[in-house]
Amino acid sequence: MKQTDQEFYQEFYEGWASQQIANPTRDIVLEWKAIHLANLFRSNLPQAEIKSICEIGGAEGTVIASIGRFLNAKNLDCYELSEEFCSIGRMRHHNVTFVNGKFEGCQSDYDLGILSDITEHVEDDDNLLQSVRSKCKYVLLKMPIELCVAGSEWRYRLQGKVKPRNMLFGKEHYNGHLRGYTVKSALTLVGQHFRVIDYYLVDPSFYYRGGIRFSWLRSWLGLKPLTWLVGGSLFVLGSRD
Repeated sequence: MKQTDQEFYQEFYEGWASQQIANPTRDIVLEWKAIHLANLFRSNLPQAEIKSICEIGGAEGTVIASIGRFLNAKNLDCYELSEEFCSIGRMRHHNVTFVNGKFEGCQSDYDLGILSDITEHVEDDDNLLQSVRSKCKYVLLKMPIELCVAGSEWRYRLQGKVKPRNMLFGKEHYNGHLRGYTVKSALTLVGQHFRVIDYYLVDPSFYYRGGIRFSWLRSWLGLKPLTWLVGGSLFVLGSRD
């Protein structure tokens, strides 16, 4: 019997969850994301009172737990498809409620919704953000900027190579990314559902060696041209009002 898309993605993410949990640097990366997202929110909305937060695709809950502490929120709900992530999260973060299922169809309302490296994984990113808008007053997103010169197929062709299949967006992508974004396309997507309050870019030096090289290129080219060349991370704060 042919495997359905839902079965494929469930199997993929359970396997991916096991790999990620074994990664010794995972918590460092998650705390890095949480700090950037929380600072973006508080620097723009210092007086906003946040009582309830949800995170869609929140894995074991490290990001929502950290942001919840920073913003002093009491109601923290993590929606996660992986049963393994939910099980580990329940042991680690007792103040977070884990929902092992999709966010779409959620019956609760929240002051803040978090999507940290999630929109690139879902089949319909537009529909997901529409669902988040219907339930969340504010949204924080961390989105990878992967449509860049360094990752383009023509760059490989110029080198006489073929881009590996596991780096092509779709089911076979090594990280499960179904699509890539530029800064413009990412902001356009968010802007269709939320008013973008603020955003900023971070170059890829956090993830890769060569921080001095990235620093030199950033000072020479500027951050946006550097992101066009090598990609990066986009942090976005939006409001539905």
